[in-house]
Amino acid sequence: MDSTFSIDDVPKLLGFVETEELIALRLLWIEVMAARVDGDSRALATQYHTACQVLVESLEGSEVRKTAGMGLNLQMALARRDGGRMEDYREDLIDAQVDAAQSGFDDVEVIIRDEIRRLNEILKK
Repeated sequence: MDSTFSIDDVPKLLGFVETEELIALRLLWIEVMAARVDGDSRALATQYHTACQVLVESLEGSEVRKTAGMGLNLQMALARRDGGRMEDYREDLIDAQVDAAQSGFDDVEVIIRDEIRRLNEILKK
């Protein structure tokens, strides 16, 4: 079964919705990873993740927080992809696929599986 959703859709589908400030921070982190601007990529990743964790923890309900946390992890992976860190992206996707499977998110697992397959084909070339 192939998914009709893109991997880019998944964080929002899981309830992880960034604020304008988080979007700006993620975009800066991507620029630094891609070496288009100077900065400390690790520090920005930590700052972004910490700020996102605060957002996730502010959500009502443990299942909502758990699901949004999975969305956050995928958003981190997507940022690494956008910053050109394809091997890190693949590792993050593999971890996310295991998490989705263990949590019973079959549709999300399919989307991630399809993206891993696509990425593996790209990285073979």
